Amino acid sequence: MKNKFNITKLQLEKLYLKTSLSAQQSADKIGMSRTQFGRYLDKFKIPRKTLSQVMTGRELSPEHRKKVIKTLSSSRKQTGDKNPYWKGGITTTGEGYVAIRVKNRYIKEHRYVMGQKLGRSLTENEIVHHINGDKKDNRIENLVMTTQQKHSHSHWDNEKMKKIQSRRMKKIRKNKFWSSKKLNK
Repeated sequence: MKNKFNITKLQLEKLYLKTSLSAQQSADKIGMSRTQFGRYLDKFKIPRKTLSQVMTGRELSPEHRKKVIKTLSSSRKQTGDKNPYWKGGITTTGEGYVAIRVKNRYIKEHRYVMGQKLGRSLTENEIVHHINGDKKDNRIENLVMTTQQKHSHSHWDNEKMKKIQSRRMKKIRKNKFWSSKKLNK
């Protein structure tokens, strides 16, 4: 690259690194474009400043200062029901259960409803089963406490689960027994 501005590495470092000027301001001072200035920084292997390095020590205009303060203070106020995206503290988990916000954390609604009926929190080992199979139907009449083993059996009796197991067994048999494998010719 031809140095048509006759600028040395030392001059660039003094102008750019030793001051609080941005790359654009430094380029304007020399009379070159921002792109050309960037090429000279690359040529002389001078690191570029971060935005925080450029802004350090600068005074904000009163208008900008008000805008920054408003943005920072409003973000703290927009939690919970003050947030425009608030949906009432109700969400759906990836498993399809309804979860509700209780004391700044989400818990599955069917476990909360059963805990309210019993008057205590449920332990991790206690399972709440939906009688009709609808994970979103959390009426107390549709919920029953059960053990993990009984809960597994109640789902195992379901026709849908039998079909899934049947498909799994067909795959296993196909891969395990030579009589069900196709011969390669």
